[in-house]
Amino acid sequence: MKRIILLFMSLTTVASAQIKVFSGGAVSYGSTTAPGGGEKHKFTGDLVVSSASSISGSAARIRGNNGYSAANTPDFTWYGNDQTGLFHPAYNVMGFTIDGSEKMRINSAGNLLINTTTDNGNLSIYTIATGIHINASHTGDWYQSMITATNRANSANYLVKLNGTTKFYVAGQGWIFSDGNYLGSDKNIKDEIKGIDSAMSKVNKINGVTYKLKVEKQNPSVYGSAKEYMGVIAQDVEAVAPQVVKTMQDGTKAVCYEMLVGLLIEALKEQNAKVAQLENDVNNCCAKASGNNRLIAPENGSADESNNSSYIKQNNPNPFNKETVIEYFIAERNANSSVLVFDMNGKLLKTLKALSSGKGTITINANDFAPGMYYYSLVVNNKEIETKKMILTE
Repeated sequence: MKRIILLFMSLTTVASAQIKVFSGGAVSYGSTTAPGGGEKHKFTGDLVVSSASSISGSAARIRGNNGYSAANTPDFTWYGNDQTGLFHPAYNVMGFTIDGSEKMRINSAGNLLINTTTDNGNLSIYTIATGIHINASHTGDWYQSMITATNRANSANYLVKLNGTTKFYVAGQGWIFSDGNYLGSDKNIKDEIKGIDSAMSKVNKINGVTYKLKVEKQNPSVYGSAKEYMGVIAQDVEAVAPQVVKTMQDGTKAVCYEMLVGLLIEALKEQNAKVAQLENDVNNCCAKASGNNRLIAPENGSADESNNSSYIKQNNPNPFNKETVIEYFIAERNANSSVLVFDMNGKLLKTLKALSSGKGTITINANDFAPGMYYYSLVVNNKEIETKKMILTE
């Protein structure tokens, strides 16, 4: 017992105490102040831990900082490489430093920041001077990830570069720019392939429109004067082709214009089939008793009075936008004659009857029809003599 007391006194009577053992078994190294918070050991100054009798360059080191640490004074580091390790820059913040420079930190919100101390979301990464920001935070299927770059004026941009050249980017206002866009369309990736029925009927229910965007009208300082665009209304398309329309997370509707290509192709084929059938029908019914099966006479040629044949000439002017005059000749006396006007689908739109025999003219008024292309035919005694085309412009 006497020996133990003498040893304790020799440790504490030194002018600058290095180790002090307190009642209860707590030990303080480099200080005479007892450990706090219930700890048993307290180290004042730096601590190096090594398995060798001599300190190696990779020995673990704990720096005795007096307060929050910095990137160039990390708390947990290595002897001989004390600028790399973990540091504690603020309350509930842990940082990672390399060569005295902060490279990564986890902040009090639990967000991971790499090469930046600016918190832009769950994951923020800055690797170049102009900046790349990856935000992995999302609360639903529509918020998956975001990449932004701040090197474009007036808007955030999402960029993809090839050999230093921007090949694709999405501007902050939602416009997508690229040199080309290819969509997967191989038959090997598709199933349940079907034709599109009644394509023309569907197209006829969709209106092509011009429009301006409200956001551009409401923010002239950002967008300048609102531009005029051309397209369709999603609700109109959805009523006949719901496959082409998607309702976005904010409730607005979007149209996949690429999908409309298939619908338009089939509509055009239906239209061409109808025109071909109409021309075939007219050809079959316009054969004359003389054996002349001509449907559409040359634009500048017709029969004339000298050969005692009825004819109808090309309207003049053609195209027209107010009125046009059609000259005709009916050889038969007291004939039952008329001029019939059809649309391009073969639908009869107007009948001009009781034409007088001999040479005469009729006038077509633009107010009677919508702008477009039409057929007109001269019929004498239930026989179609000639059919021509006329064009009405706006």
